[in-house]
Amino acid sequence: MPLHTMSDKELAPLEVLRDLTSGRLTASAAAELLGLERRRSAAPMRVRGSRGFARMVKFRMSLMESQAASEPPLTHDQRLRRCMICCCAVARNLAYHRARRESGGLAHRGEDFWNTADGNFIDAAVLAWCALFADDNVERGRFAEQGWRKLLPPDEHGDFVRSLLAAMGLSSAAFEDLIKVCRRYRDKFLAHLDSDRTMMIPGMVPALEGTRHLYNHIWACQIDPIRRGDALPDLNDVYERALNEGRRVYGS
Repeated sequence: MPLHTMSDKELAPLEVLRDLTSGRLTASAAAELLGLERRRSAAPMRVRGSRGFARMVKFRMSLMESQAASEPPLTHDQRLRRCMICCCAVARNLAYHRARRESGGLAHRGEDFWNTADGNFIDAAVLAWCALFADDNVERGRFAEQGWRKLLPPDEHGDFVRSLLAAMGLSSAAFEDLIKVCRRYRDKFLAHLDSDRTMMIPGMVPALEGTRHLYNHIWACQIDPIRRGDALPDLNDVYERALNEGRRVYGS
């Protein structure tokens, strides 16, 4: 079926955006397919200079806003599953990071591709961990969308924190210090290359243990079994699979 004859039910929004950006679809046709307000000009929206780029960005923003407005809010189980996805991102990236070091050195030493990939692994792990544990503002009562405080019942917070600290082997003060280090690394070097001269990569061993505890708690006690989907019952399984995969890749 030709692209221009497909309805908005048959053509996914991301496909519309792809063909709009490539010039295969006019802006007015894309707007009509997506149910947005018809644009006056039917000329193809191509990225030509700053004005063309600005038009494309504006349309992408309107597309995202339209999609967000038309979607129902996430259910609690859906939010829990997203939290588990973040947990898996922490475990998987830390496993890949470890796999390069297991031989007592760095596999493919000196190769920019592998150095970049290795740095990206630790960065992605820190970003995901911050989403789980470091983005809450308790004083203002603002909690991260995928953070544990927003997802677990308030009357369970005290017991969960005690079990979390025990699993991590940290005192409450040491846990707060870990949060500060991870947040500073993210804010000063990942989100912005700021003015700090020395980059301090957080120690992620206790961070991994805390992530494992959160994941396993949600899987066992919080999320509806029908929402578990293909989630593994223990974050150790996610970590070990990624570690074995990393060993194979670095050993090849």
